[in-house]
Amino acid sequence: MQCSISIPYSFPHGNHITKYENFVFWFSIFDILFLPYFRYFSVSFSVPLVTIWMIIHHKEILSGKEGVAFLFILLFMSFSTLMGFLYYGSLRFETTISTSIKRFFQYFICFGYYVFYRSVFRRRYFNIDKVLYIFAIVVSIYAIFFSISPKVYANIKFFINPADNHTARYLAGTQFYRFNYLWTDPNNVSYLLDGIALWLAYAGSVSFLKKTIIFILAGFIGLASSSNGGLLVLAFEVFMITIMKLYALFKNNKIRPNNIAIFFLVLVVLFSIAQIPSVSNFIETGLIDKIALRLAVYSIDSNITGGRLNDLQIAFKYITPLLLLNGLGKEGFTTENGHLYWIGMYGLVSYPFFMYIVFGKFKRTKIKRYIWIIPFFFAFTFNIAIGEFKWFAIMLLLVAASRYNSYPISEKRKKHRRRIYFQFSRYPIKRL
Repeated sequence: MQCSISIPYSFPHGNHITKYENFVFWFSIFDILFLPYFRYFSVSFSVPLVTIWMIIHHKEILSGKEGVAFLFILLFMSFSTLMGFLYYGSLRFETTISTSIKRFFQYFICFGYYVFYRSVFRRRYFNIDKVLYIFAIVVSIYAIFFSISPKVYANIKFFINPADNHTARYLAGTQFYRFNYLWTDPNNVSYLLDGIALWLAYAGSVSFLKKTIIFILAGFIGLASSSNGGLLVLAFEVFMITIMKLYALFKNNKIRPNNIAIFFLVLVVLFSIAQIPSVSNFIETGLIDKIALRLAVYSIDSNITGGRLNDLQIAFKYITPLLLLNGLGKEGFTTENGHLYWIGMYGLVSYPFFMYIVFGKFKRTKIKRYIWIIPFFFAFTFNIAIGEFKWFAIMLLLVAASRYNSYPISEKRKKHRRRIYFQFSRYPIKRL
């Protein structure tokens, strides 16, 4: 049944989607999922279109409870950025004024993406499951190309995105290469695939076969990106789903033979492929050895980019009362923890409003449409992740969809209602 949601904002064109909004919706999704960043300015191609929509619908940004949260976030982001210009204390890494301004507009526009998707989903249902599934396949194709010829992939990638420091360090011979899709941080790609897999498993409307495939692809991306955190989260997801399925099986005593057959068939196919010598050698040397190398690097305490605990210990040394309360618009004291990152950027006061918008569970949101956020929360906690514009925009797309993109009435129920209506129309109830 389609839910009715009260809208505290009156749309200029009524409660229907304009042609411009429909175009921006699909183009922005295509952009943040499949297109690289703009080569010279490292921004998404859909940013101008969403910005124009934000200007036209500026009143909607500040409407409702979320509008109040946005207002507080915007005020503290502005004040913290200005305070950063006057701060001359030492930080772990120095952040330039241009970087502070860039981050301010980056997060402001990301929240604009959320408001846009929220507005569209309030007025029409869009099925985004198919495009997310296609995205996972496309990323996996890129990962296969990367695994076969990393040097060629790196040269093409660096030409497309010169701002990719990870690829630049690999080409300079100072770092081994990890798959990072068309983005910058390899971990973000793995966490995102974990989140999409969990979304399709619980909130999506795809077949059991596709759900099985998406988890396999997420595992492959985790290996290609050598993301220990991504693989750990994926293992947790599989364990959690297995426990929940077994509980439901014993509770309801219902077994679906087709799903079991598909699951074991996929396992047999994967096991057979893994037995091929070239594939086995590729998995061992090209994927598993890289993960072992990363674990070895993390064991070195003197490495500032190593373990998360080491990062936290160093970050706490640079926290001051001013930094804790107000923030300085600077990202120069933590490299891993998103919570401390946001507090250091925009203050402790703005932090609950940020968490409410990004991770808050609304009353209208069912658990199965909210559980997908676990990998994103893990990525934010242990890898910051929101600094990747497209990663954050995709997450906010899913947040808006889980809260406002209500399911349409199924065709089966529509036919049932038409049949009941036809019966009552033939035999109307007489008034007494």
